[in-house]
Amino acid sequence: MRRTILIVVTIIIALLSSGFFYIRSMPHYSLYLFRRAIENHEPDEALKYINIDSIVDNLGRNFLGKDGGDNSQETGKNTSLKRMVTDALPGIKESIRSSFRAAIASHGNGKQNGKPAIRTHKNPLFSVGGIEISNLDLQKIKKISLWDLDIRVDGRTGLVQLKDTPGIKAKMVKTDTGYWQVVEIILSP
Repeated sequence: MRRTILIVVTIIIALLSSGFFYIRSMPHYSLYLFRRAIENHEPDEALKYINIDSIVDNLGRNFLGKDGGDNSQETGKNTSLKRMVTDALPGIKESIRSSFRAAIASHGNGKQNGKPAIRTHKNPLFSVGGIEISNLDLQKIKKISLWDLDIRVDGRTGLVQLKDTPGIKAKMVKTDTGYWQVVEIILSP
């Protein structure tokens, strides 16, 4: 009888621990930790789960890819536009990163030490699917649960979208350290 109890307890512990390690290996857990970092006002922890450099690079590539012209005058304009956007990308990345940090540190109320924490941009280049990047509303992020998300995993990549917002998806990639990171925002018409 004792031996049977010991075997059953060992099997239960093995199942629980394998389930725990399985859950930790999924993007769901990284999204949970991302949300918890926002709730705890830990911008450095939250930024582990978002690769701003990759997101901005991909948005810039998508933005420039839509402007394809066939004549030489258009090509010259595209080249100068591409150069201008490419030169602006490092500043854009840092602006988004600092705005994100400030929004988390300010408890999502838009102010830090009584001053506006987030700079606003009226330029449509800073808009993703109608949401201004600079107007980050952390209260909305805090209200989203994992049940509101459609998460599809294929190996080391995953696609995440809000169930009621099919036009915006986030591509996630599993890092070498084991957690998942958003690397691209995909906008579909």
